[in-house]
Amino acid sequence: MIRTAAGLGQMRFHDLRHTAVSLLLALGIPPHVVREIVGHSDVKVTMTVYAHGNLDEKAAALSRLSTTVTGGLRSRGEVDGGRADGS
Repeated sequence: MIRTAAGLGQMRFHDLRHTAVSLLLALGIPPHVVREIVGHSDVKVTMTVYAHGNLDEKAAALSRLSTTVTGGLRSRGEVDGGRADGS
């Protein structure tokens, strides 16, 4: 069998397709381009079936959000003119 000869074990060819699409998206290839490569009729299929964010991507996204939000906030000293009592 071809899978055995290729050392793929129980992996199906469709699994390879899924992996290729997921990797293309992870590499930052625009979803509409990936859709065209794999022949999906709608980009929604590409994004809902194949786009799975891993934990590292999610952590990086939340870290960037945190940096943006906290970097944009003024410190208490800037808000109240440096007075401890806020008056």
